Amino acid sequence: MKQLTSTQQIIINCLIGQLSAWKNTNDISSPTHYSDMNDFYAANLGEILSEEDISKLTVITCDLLQFIKNHAV
Repeated sequence: MKQLTSTQQIIINCLIGQLSAWKNTNDISSPTHYSDMNDFYAANLGEILSEEDISKLTVITCDLLQFIKNHAV
């Protein structure tokens, strides 16, 4: 069994932080969630990920947020 690297742990912790922010928001449909993501990742992951990887992570996370918003039933 292979342990997570410190980089993987940092990425996961950033995702947990993002999910927690959404869970505690009073407006999940706010467009601010989308615009804040890249800034959040750049600030927290900028020293360990390339700009391209931060952009990829932002796109993946935006897709996840949209998926969550689509299930507001």
